Amino acid sequence: MSPVDGVPVVVLDREGLLDVWMRVRLMLPTGNQPIVWTVGWMLRNDNTPTIAGDPASGKIKVCLTKQQDEAHVPALAMFKNAGRLSGDLTDTWSKESYDSASQNDSAALVTAEAVDLTKDKPCAEVSARMFVRDQFNVKAWPATKGAVWDFDHVLGYTVGRLAQPGKLDWLRGQIGLRAVVTADLGNALSTSEDEAAKSEPENPFNRIPGDLELAAAAPANGPDGKGNFKVCLTNDIDDVPDKEAQSVTVPPNVIFESYGRLIGDLRSPKPDVEFAMYDNHTAWSVITLKSFTLSKKKPCAVISVRTVLSGSWPWLFPLARESDHLHFQALKLKGHAGTQGLPGHLGDALDAGALNGTAIADIGNPLDLGQSSP
Repeated sequence: MSPVDGVPVVVLDREGLLDVWMRVRLMLPTGNQPIVWTVGWMLRNDNTPTIAGDPASGKIKVCLTKQQDEAHVPALAMFKNAGRLSGDLTDTWSKESYDSASQNDSAALVTAEAVDLTKDKPCAEVSARMFVRDQFNVKAWPATKGAVWDFDHVLGYTVGRLAQPGKLDWLRGQIGLRAVVTADLGNALSTSEDEAAKSEPENPFNRIPGDLELAAAAPANGPDGKGNFKVCLTNDIDDVPDKEAQSVTVPPNVIFESYGRLIGDLRSPKPDVEFAMYDNHTAWSVITLKSFTLSKKKPCAVISVRTVLSGSWPWLFPLARESDHLHFQALKLKGHAGTQGLPGHLGDALDAGALNGTAIADIGNPLDLGQSSP
C-alpha cells in the first residue's frame, strides 16, 4: 500500500505490532524538487496483552447443546470457527459449511473468564478474545460475522498431549459446547499456547515450577523406603499354558506411560473411556531403576521408579502424585526401538499391555532426556 503524503498507514501484524508508515516530503531551500522519504516505526500495541483476563475483551455467548447437562468452562477455553450459524445455538448441527475459498475457517477465540453452565442455565455471556498464532489467521479479525464456534480445547491441555479438565473431552467429542460472538473481539491474544496457559492458576502448567522442587525432594524409594510404585501382571497371564511364559523379568530402564485414571484393579484394569476415546497421550512417564520378576505366583511387586521428562515425547510433568490415581502401562525399554529382541518374555508383555502400575507415593527425581529419543 502506498501512503498518501503525511497520512500514516497502520498495519497490525500477527505479533501484535503496529507497522506505521508515513511518506514525508522535505523542501530544501536550495532546490526546486522535493526529497521524498518513507519512514516507518514498529510500535507495540498496548491493547494486546498476553493474559486471558483483559478488561477490554469482547463478548461471546457460550451454550451447552440440548443433550448436555453441565460444564465448567475455564478461562482460555479455545473455540474454533465451525461455519455459519443456522438455527438455534443449542442444536448440535445448527451450522452450514463455509466456502473455504471466500471465508477464513481457521480463526479461533479464547474465553477470558470461567463460567459454569447447567441444564437449567445452559447459556451465558463471557469475555473473550481472538487467539492469534500461525494456524489461526488474523484475517478473520475481529470476528467472522454470523459464525458459530465449537469448543476445541483449553490452552495448555493440547489434544493428544493432556486430557481436558472435567467433562470437556466428552463435550468436545459430542459438539456439546458452542459459542457465538456478541461484541467485537478485536483485542487479540497473540502468544504461544504454553505461555498463555501459565497465566491461569488452575492450569497444570502452573504446577511445573513447584512440582520441580517437590520432585527433587521426593524420597527415591517412597516415604517408607520400600518403593513408590506398584506394578502387576494382568490376569491374562494365568491363562498362558506355557509355564515359562507365565514369568516376566522386567529390567532397569523400562518406561511406563500413563493411560488415564486407574479404574479397577491393576490385574484387570478397565479403560479410562474418556482417555481412550480422545487419544489423550500422557504427560506423565516413569522409569524402572532395578530388575524385578513377576509371575503367576507373584503377580505384583512394589518397586522404586522415577519420573521421565522429554522434549521429543509428551512427558511434561516432573511429579506423579499418588492422589492423581494415574494408570501407568509399560511402553518400552529405554534405548530400544520396538519390542523385538527384548530379553525373555518382556516383548510379549509389552505388546499385550500386560504390565500395569500406579503410584503409591509421590514419584519425583525426574530423569530429563532433553530432546534425545527415549
